[in-house]
Parts: sequence; C-alpha cells; structure tokens
Amino acid sequence: GTALTGDKLLDFVNNTLFPTLKNLPVDASTPIKKAIVQTTFADANNYMKDGVLLRQVINVIDELDFSDYEESHAFGEIYETILKELQSAGSAGEFYTPRAVTDFMAQVIKPQIGETMADFACGTGGFIVSWLKELHKQVKTTEDEEAYSNSIYGIEKKQFPYMLCVTNLLLHGLDVP
Repeated sequence: GTALTGDKLLDFVNNTLFPTLKNLPVDASTPIKKAIVQTTFADANNYMKDGVLLRQVINVIDELDFSDYEESHAFGEIYETILKELQSAGSAGEFYTPRAVTDFMAQVIKPQIGETMADFACGTGGFIVSWLKELHKQVKTTEDEEAYSNSIYGIEKKQFPYMLCVTNLLLHGLDVP
C-alpha cells in the first residue's frame, strides 16, 4: 500500500504508535529487548509537527543498511557528533564528561574479562562505551564475548539521555543493552 504522510502519519504516530509502545505489557518475565521498547517510549513524545517532513526522515532511515559495516560505522560517527553537540548544551545540572576523559579513565582502570562495571548516572553512556572499547581488546573466545556483553550495568533516570544511551550501546555492538 501507500505510505502514510502528512496529517494521517502524525495522527498514526501520536494516537496509535506512541500509545501502543508506551503501554506494552512488561513484567519480570518480559524479554529485555521488548522491555527496552516500552521503557524508551514510556515518557517519550513526538515533537515533529510536520507529517511531510516526518515521512522524509522515515524514508532516509529506512534506506540505511545497518548490516553494512561502512554504513553502520558512518551512522555511528554521525551519532557521536550529535551526542557531542548535545553535551555542550547540558542544562538542569547535567554534566557530560568529555570522551577523552572517559577513555583515559577506562585505560587507567584496565578492565578485565569477567569484571563488571556499574555507572549509576550513565547519561548517554559515554563511560560505558569507553569501558567496552578498552575491554573488547581482550576478547579472544565466544566465552569472552559473552562475558564482555554482560560486563556493564547502567542506570539513567531521564528519558532523553536514556534513549540516547540505548542507541549508543546498540551502535557499539551490544545487541541487548
């Protein structure tokens, strides 16, 4: 069929899609990938007011091939740039640690396979990503990869940085952030 656009698309996003995602049933037995969708959209709102522009954005995203390394890497670079720009616009007592500092911290800590790290105010996941980059150098076996994937724990209470963090971790190779 034809793709929704304009007011019909806005109506669908605002009155069907977002309410459905916000109200996905989640309990202790819910798979984490499904729970992430619900928690990400719990307090989210659509700020796009132009349904034609929204359709154009959807079309661009739809054309991305995340299985293609070059394309996914390029998207990751663009995402990093957006995060950096947001970091300088922090408000409400938010403080974003520069990447050079989080990278240095991870290098000094020298994480080891089997260790677990927790960041209880992880923001967009900068320190977590630095930790994972440092730790990944040691991954040699599938067991190491499993331990690596389960080596982090992060909490972020604010909706927007939480959403950015989940995306950031997905872009850095964590299938189940």
